[in-house]
Amino acid sequence: MPSMLRVLYVDDEPSLLTIAKLFLEREGTFTVDTLTSAIVALEKLNSERYDAIISDYHMPEMDGITFLKKLKASGDATPFIIFTGRGREEVVIEALNEGADFYLQKGGEPKSQFAELSNKIRYAVTRRRAEEALRQREHDFTSLVENATDMIVRFDTGLRYTYCNPAFERLLGVPLQQILGKTPLESGSFVEWKRFIEVSLRWTLEMGNVQEFELQVPTPNGLRSFTSHIIPERDPRGNIISLLAITRDMTDRKKVEEALRESEEKFKTLFGTATDALFMMDSRVFLDCNRSTLAIFRCSLDQIIGHSPLEFSPEYQPDGRLSLEKIQEKINAAISGEPQFFEWVCLHYDRTPFDAEVTFNSIRLGNNQYLQAVVRDVSTRKQAERALLASEMFNRNLVENLPDYIVVHETDGKILYANPASSRVLGYDADQFVDRPLLSHIAGENLDGIMPWISNSRTGDEIPHIEMDLPSQDGGSRSVIVKGTPIQYQDNLAYLTLFVDITERKRAEEALDAANKKLTILSSITRHDINYQLSVLQGYLALLENEQPNPQFHDYFLKISTAAQRISAMIRFTKEYEQIGNKDPGWQDCYALIERAAREAPVERIEVTNTLPIHTEVFVDPLIFKVFYNLMDNAVRYGEKITTLRFSIEESGENHVLVCEDNGIGIPAADKETIFKRGFGKNTGVGLFLSREILAITGIAIHETGEPGKGARFEMTVPKGKWRIP
Repeated sequence: MPSMLRVLYVDDEPSLLTIAKLFLEREGTFTVDTLTSAIVALEKLNSERYDAIISDYHMPEMDGITFLKKLKASGDATPFIIFTGRGREEVVIEALNEGADFYLQKGGEPKSQFAELSNKIRYAVTRRRAEEALRQREHDFTSLVENATDMIVRFDTGLRYTYCNPAFERLLGVPLQQILGKTPLESGSFVEWKRFIEVSLRWTLEMGNVQEFELQVPTPNGLRSFTSHIIPERDPRGNIISLLAITRDMTDRKKVEEALRESEEKFKTLFGTATDALFMMDSRVFLDCNRSTLAIFRCSLDQIIGHSPLEFSPEYQPDGRLSLEKIQEKINAAISGEPQFFEWVCLHYDRTPFDAEVTFNSIRLGNNQYLQAVVRDVSTRKQAERALLASEMFNRNLVENLPDYIVVHETDGKILYANPASSRVLGYDADQFVDRPLLSHIAGENLDGIMPWISNSRTGDEIPHIEMDLPSQDGGSRSVIVKGTPIQYQDNLAYLTLFVDITERKRAEEALDAANKKLTILSSITRHDINYQLSVLQGYLALLENEQPNPQFHDYFLKISTAAQRISAMIRFTKEYEQIGNKDPGWQDCYALIERAAREAPVERIEVTNTLPIHTEVFVDPLIFKVFYNLMDNAVRYGEKITTLRFSIEESGENHVLVCEDNGIGIPAADKETIFKRGFGKNTGVGLFLSREILAITGIAIHETGEPGKGARFEMTVPKGKWRIP
C-alpha cells in the first residue's frame, strides 16, 4: 500500500472536520480533504479520486446513506465509512446493506476513536485493492487462455482430459463433452497419434521434464501439422499434480515458408528496394513482404508472415464498417481482376494506429494466383489535414458558441455575418442580419459615439474600445464594450466587431459595492454592542467573586443569563448579516422560493396563497428566501388574528411590485419605517432589517403600506430589467 492515502471526509460540522483532519494526518499516512456538503462532494468526485471516503449520516440537503447510494449508482467503488453520532440499529443495517465498508459511531475518547477510524480506513483500502487485483488477474488469465489461438489442454496424473480451451474444439472439431474426463485413447478414433500422445504424457510424468515434439493430426480441414509442448505442473512440495499441453498449428506457416522459398528470387529486387510496404498474399494471409514492411509495421518477419491483414487492423474503420467485412470485399474484388486502391487505418504491431493508402492487384505465379499489396504510410499528411480541419472546426465552434456578440461588417457598416449570441440578444435570426446596416442596431443616444468608430474602420486602422448600450429583445438594454479589428473576409477587407456583454458584471459590481457598505456597518455596530454586553457580564461576575453564596445571587445570575442571550442573538445576527452579498446576485425563481418558505415557516394556522406566475424570476441576492421566510414568520408572530397570507405581483410603470399582505392587525402608522430598523420588535429585531438589506443589494426597495387594523402589506419594488415573467 502507498505511504500516503487520500481521504475525503464529509460532515456538516466544520469543527469535527478540523479535529479529524488533525488526528488522521499527524500519523503521516493520510492526506485528508474535508467538505461540509454531500452534494458538493459528489461534484468534486467527478474530477477527483480518493482511496477512501468518510461521511456523517445526518446532514442537511443529503444524508450519508443517500450520498453512498448515489456513489454506488455511478459505479464508484471507493471504500466508504459511515462515521456518525447516530447509532440506531436500522441505520447501521441500511448503511451496510447499501455497500458501506464500516459503520463507526462518534463519541468517546478522541485518541482511541480516531485510531480505530484510521485502522478501518487502512483495512478497507487494503481489502478493496486486493479484491480488484484478484479480479483483474482472474480476468486476464481467463481472457488469455480462452482467446488463445493455440490449443491449451490440461491432463490429470491419470492422463485424463480435465480442461480444453475453445481452440481445441475449433481446430480438431471434437466436442469437449466427448473427451473431458477421458484419456486420449478413450476419446475415440485415430488411435495411432493418440497413443503417441499418451506415451509422451507418460514420459513427461515419469521424467518430470518438459517435452517438445511435432506431429500431424487429422482434423475436419485435413491433416494438420502441430508443435506441442508438455509441461509438468507441481504443487508447493514439488509433486507433479497435472500436465499442461500447449499445441500450435504450424500447417499454414509451413506452407508459407515453402511458398516463400519458391518466390524469394522472383521478387528479391522489387521487395529489397521499395520504400512502401510490399506484400505477397493469398486470399487469407501474408506470404511474403519486403524490409520496408518491417519498418513500417514495427515488427519482425515471423510476426507478419502467415498472419491475416485483420491482425493489423482495428475492429472498425473510420466509416463505421467492420474491417473484416471491408477487407474481404476488397480482396474478393482484386482476385476477380478489379485493382483496388483505398485508404485504410492500419495498426503497428504494438497496436498503435497509422493512416495508409493500400493497393491490391491480382498476379499469377505458375499455376497459383496471388495478391500483391502495397501499403503507403500517409500518417504525416493525414495528421496535417486533420490538424487543419480541427483548427477550422475549433475556430468555427469558438465563434458560434462564444457568449460575446460577434459581427463581421464591411467598412461602410453593412453586416456580412453575426454569430448566434448576437441573434439571441437582439432578437433576430442570424440570416436576418446579413446586408442590414450595423447602425440600425445601435440606440440613438450612442450614434454620436459609434460614428467616428465606424469612420475609422474604413481606413483599416485599429481603433480604441468604446462602451455603449445595445437595445435587447426583452425591451431593455445590454451594456457592452465594443472592440474591432480589420480582417480578410471572403478575400475582401472587412471589419470584425466584438461586443463584450458586461451587463451582469456591472450589476455584480453595483451589488458588491452595496455589500461592502453593509460590512462597514456590521463592523461598527456589532463590535460596540458585544463589548458593552461583555462588560455587563464581567461586572456581575466581579460582584460574585467577593460574596459568599447568597439567595440574592439569583438575580445576578438572571442578569448574566439575559446578557449572554443578547450576545448570542448578536452573534447570530452577525452570522446572517455576513451572508448578505457573499454570493453574486442571480435570477431567482420567486414562485418556487415562496412555495418552499410556506413549507418551512411556522404558518400551520394560516392559509398562504401564492398567485405569482410560475417561474417568475427576479435578479436578486440568493438570500431572497430569507426575506420571504421572515415576512411569513413576522405575520404569524405579530398578526394576532391573522388567518390568510397572500403573495402577488403588480405592475407599477416600468417596474414590478412583489406584494405580501395579510389580514392581521396591521402595523401602526408610526412604526411603518421603524420596523425595518435593527432591534425593533419582541424577538431578535433583525428579521425585517436583514430583509431590507438583502433586497437593497440589487436596488429593490421594501415598504409597509397596509392599513392599521386591517392587515399588513409589504411592497417590494423591482426595477426594470431585474424581473422576468414567463
